[in-house]
Amino acid sequence: MRCYHFGNMYLSSIQQGIQAAHAQMELFVKYNPDHPDTKAREDLYYWANDHKTMICLNAGYNSEMQAIKGFLDSEDNPYPWAAFYESEEAMGGLLTNIALVLPESVYST
Repeated sequence: MRCYHFGNMYLSSIQQGIQAAHAQMELFVKYNPDHPDTKAREDLYYWANDHKTMICLNAGYNSEMQAIKGFLDSEDNPYPWAAFYESEEAMGGLLTNIALVLPESVYST
C-alpha cells in the first residue's frame, strides 16, 4: 500500500512536504473510529502500521486539484482520501494537498 499526495505546484518543495503531512493527518481525522466506512478505515490503519510509503506528486494548478478532489469525492471510491486546505488567513483557504491511500493492486503492473 502507498499513500499518494497530490500537491499544489505553486508551493516550494518543503511546503509541499509539510502540506502532505497536513493532508495525511486529515486522513486520520476523517477516518476516525466512528467513521461508517470501516473498510477504508482499516485500509488506512493497515497502511500506517505496515507500509508507511508516501509518494508526493505535482498535481498542477488549483483547478486540476479540484478536479482530482471531485473524482475522489464519489460513493464509488472505496479508498481512503482527504483534502487539506490552508487557513483563510494564511493562503485564502487554498487547497494545497490531497492524500489517497491505494492498495498494491492499483499501482502494480
